[in-house]
Amino acid sequence: MDNSDKTSTEHFLSLLTPVQGRIFAYILSRWPNKADAEDLMQDSITTMWNKFGDYKPGTDFQAWAITIAKYKVLNFRRKNLRSPVCFNNQALEALDGHAEDFLKQYDYRMGALAGCVKKLREADRKLVEMKYLREYPVARIAERYDVTTRMIYKTLSKIHNTLMHCVRRTLAESRVYE
Repeated sequence: MDNSDKTSTEHFLSLLTPVQGRIFAYILSRWPNKADAEDLMQDSITTMWNKFGDYKPGTDFQAWAITIAKYKVLNFRRKNLRSPVCFNNQALEALDGHAEDFLKQYDYRMGALAGCVKKLREADRKLVEMKYLREYPVARIAERYDVTTRMIYKTLSKIHNTLMHCVRRTLAESRVYE
């Protein structure tokens, strides 16, 4: 890889990284099957990279990327019309009209969640990290702590409730409503 390829890759990643979660949220809002949405996300990123030469620097990268993701979802939808999670075109157009508000809400919620995670006890934060960032199976976490999987599930449930109440409280205090 020469320097221009490295620079292009770094530039692409610097634009993609901060908006990747929003793009995935957009895809999930259009096709709520997580496994399919992950595949659509990967396909979208591949297309973004392949078409990165067409991206005009200084324009809204997120809007450009979401447009690509939108067409990936529409094409996927056409191929999977019999799926129970399939929306009709009118529903998708209505959803697109609310995409900007949805993404703003996503940003507020993710910011609130990040703040709430920081408030957790260190042991709880480590458990959340293992489960959701490192994606360890519960059985592996239980083995590491020498407890039952049931105990890990109970602990995660308590942490989820704590985080849910904290996020709601944070959003209410900042006057950002669910």
